[in-house]
Amino acid sequence: MTDNRSSTTTVVGYLLWTLFALFLAVGAWLGIALPLLFGATGRLPFALLALAAAVTAVSVNTAVQYRSAR
Repeated sequence: MTDNRSSTTTVVGYLLWTLFALFLAVGAWLGIALPLLFGATGRLPFALLALAAAVTAVSVNTAVQYRSAR
């Protein structure tokens, strides 16, 4: 008899982690888009862009690793 709990748990964990990664990435990109829309100048927009890119890369990389570890 096969126990499907582990595969179900893995799929649910993958989906939850993917949603969390998307939440982080969208939040990071909104963090740069909103100041730029309201005319932010100086180094802050570029720092936010770097942060958004880093958060997106880490989130996607972690989600992919979680998926491949299944």
